[in-house]
Amino acid sequence: MEITLNRERIEIPENSSLETILKEHGWENGHVAVAINKTIIKRTAWAETIIRPGDDILIIGAVRGG
Repeated sequence: MEITLNRERIEIPENSSLETILKEHGWENGHVAVAINKTIIKRTAWAETIIRPGDDILIIGAVRGG
C-alpha cells in the first residue's frame, strides 16, 4: 500500500505498525517525534499503531546543539 513518509511516497506492506516502519527506515533509536496525518503519536503507542493506506507520516529527529 502507498503512504507518504516525510513528503516521499513509498510502498509498505499492509498492516505495518508505526514501530516497524521506523525500524525499517533507520529511526529505531527513538530520538524522534512522529505525527500521522498531523496527529502526534506517543512513543508508547508506536507498536500498536497500524499504518493505513494514504497515511501521511512525518518523522522529526532530535538535534543536539550547544
